[in-house]
Amino acid sequence: MNRMTPALLVAAIAAPALAQPFAEAGGNDGLSGADYTGASNAERPPVRATVTPDRARTTTDDAPEADTGEGAASSADRLHVSLDLTYTSQYFFRGLVQETDGLIIQPSIEIGVDLYEADKWSLSGSVGMWNSFHDEKTGSGDPDDFVATWYEADFYAGLSLTIDRVTAGLVFTTYASPNDAFTHIDELSLTLALDDSGWFGPIAFAPYATVAVELSGQADGGANRGTFLALGIEPSHTYENSPVGELTVSLPIEAGFSLDDYYENAGNDESFGYFTAGIAASVALPFPDGYGDWSLHAGLDFLLLGDATEAINTNDDSEWIFHAGIGVEF
Repeated sequence: MNRMTPALLVAAIAAPALAQPFAEAGGNDGLSGADYTGASNAERPPVRATVTPDRARTTTDDAPEADTGEGAASSADRLHVSLDLTYTSQYFFRGLVQETDGLIIQPSIEIGVDLYEADKWSLSGSVGMWNSFHDEKTGSGDPDDFVATWYEADFYAGLSLTIDRVTAGLVFTTYASPNDAFTHIDELSLTLALDDSGWFGPIAFAPYATVAVELSGQADGGANRGTFLALGIEPSHTYENSPVGELTVSLPIEAGFSLDDYYENAGNDESFGYFTAGIAASVALPFPDGYGDWSLHAGLDFLLLGDATEAINTNDDSEWIFHAGIGVEF
């Protein structure tokens, strides 16, 4: 994941596994409803088809150049491994509160491969795991102290096709709770993203749209499987010679909606789920060549909730969420 570069945002935003056990937890001691952006929106980083938003490598940025013809590159150049460790002050997923108290740490790992590259198109794939550990032992049904803090473990695999400036990412994700706070959920998501770098001078807006369909389980703990829509942009700019080195600043903005039964509330399907806007920054760390590309990232997000997500969040309609972490890509 090129850590928070002004990259093409291919974010197949993931739903946490929330079935009835989530609804039973409730309040700050557990879930009261059903990630994203450990990252912005205090969610898990929206899972990508080979890209995780605001700290992810994109095929257009880093794909190896052809050596002697289309698709030619060494296997070492094609393989990418990225690790990230993020702290977040609260954990919301698509506006649905998960935990608001205690220490929340969200480590992740992703392995990506550039499968093919030609002049105008490229194909890449990825597999990854994302986790959330809570010292509040959110909704835990496990007596083991370590497992009780392991609230969530997500596994995903995806393909990303880039044609010129447009990328389509298809991701299958399954979400599990090692501490038995909720039953698992399976989701298939499709993201379309546009690389508009160079169109508006030094600023890239990186617009994207994601549709996610629940195949099993319900993120809102409701009666029906739902379909989710996210629309977002992330204007960004990189300062190559800032006093702290290479610095990237971005303004992630996203809104989430229910297309069908994603935000169920007292038998009604609420259309609006949340709106989030924030500021994020990433600075490259000066590690020697051969030790990976390291960076520090941090951000502050404002989260505004819809009627259904507000009701789940003990009728609080807004939150401020801070997050910070360190990442490396090899």
